[in-house]
Amino acid sequence: MATTASAIWLDTYLYGFDHFFLSIQRFFAEHAGVVLTPLMRFITFMGEKGWPFFLLALIFMLMADKRDLGVVRGRPRPPEGTLEGYIFKDAKRNQVYVKDRPEPGAKTAVTEYRLLKSANGLSLV
Repeated sequence: MATTASAIWLDTYLYGFDHFFLSIQRFFAEHAGVVLTPLMRFITFMGEKGWPFFLLALIFMLMADKRDLGVVRGRPRPPEGTLEGYIFKDAKRNQVYVKDRPEPGAKTAVTEYRLLKSANGLSLV
């Protein structure tokens, strides 16, 4: 599997954190004795399993926000609002439809829009 530039950057960036945490863990493991040994084993286990990458992926997933631009004919009224519908895929025809009412197998779709600019009979939303 090829290594992507972002994976190389993450590996390089997080190496410092791993080195820092492992040096603290090593210090406590050498000086704390029996009391902290189970904790240090757990920290070592998590470090070996790549917990920084898991945590970073979780943060990125929570912060993900999808925004799209679209051009429509006319001027939407109201200029800001929410469209709700149900998306249904017809597997036999390989087509997707938007319905007003729920159907078996349909998924709920919610789209928020806001008019950004309007000119010459077209609007950017």
